[in-house]
Amino acid sequence: MLPQDLSLPVQVIENPTLDSGQARLQVGVARREVDCNALLSTIAGAFDAYIFEAKEALSNE
Repeated sequence: MLPQDLSLPVQVIENPTLDSGQARLQVGVARREVDCNALLSTIAGAFDAYIFEAKEALSNE
């Protein structure tokens, strides 16, 4: 799942308390929970907006 040549020690640990599509990232004592489904949806929306704007720019040339 992760590249073997990462410079930082990384562990993937299953956590049954998290909902499906959730992940918890931890670096030292800092933690952040991530909603992977929302993250992917946001990225897809941004990409769609970029494509739309790019097509608009090409059609105006």
